[in-house]
Amino acid sequence: MRAWKRFFPRTILRPHCQKFCRRPGLMMAVVWIATCWLPQAGCQPQSQVYPVTGKVVYKDGEAVMGGQVEFESQEHEQRLNARGQINSDGSFHLGTYTLDDGALLGAHKAIVIPPMRSESNPQLVGKGIHPRFRNYTESPLEFTVEAKENYFEIAVESP
Repeated sequence: MRAWKRFFPRTILRPHCQKFCRRPGLMMAVVWIATCWLPQAGCQPQSQVYPVTGKVVYKDGEAVMGGQVEFESQEHEQRLNARGQINSDGSFHLGTYTLDDGALLGAHKAIVIPPMRSESNPQLVGKGIHPRFRNYTESPLEFTVEAKENYFEIAVESP
């Protein structure tokens, strides 16, 4: 008795499946492709990331409360972004592949995005952030992530 018959009684197999299952070599090839090759298709190996923490403050030293920080890699083909939420004390942790794993090695452009207004948060907290810090083409913020724990203090201006 063939092995597949133990798991798939003839009553549940459709005619096209019965023909397919008569060729165990073909069936094994399909199983191998589905389990080993397809999950890797199109995936690039993840680049090494290094911890990045810091604080976002206004020029006068007051902490920015809420929002998001994004770092865009300038030295990698894929231009991967690392991002992190700004806490109420202005601190942040960046993450590229997971929530706070860090950022890629090398030069980055950075932007600071203020918190969005919503029904639960009808008013923005703090002074706001000048629009030039919100897009990569105008932002003057540039940082270099090194192969160590990195800490950056990001100074922004209010509008």
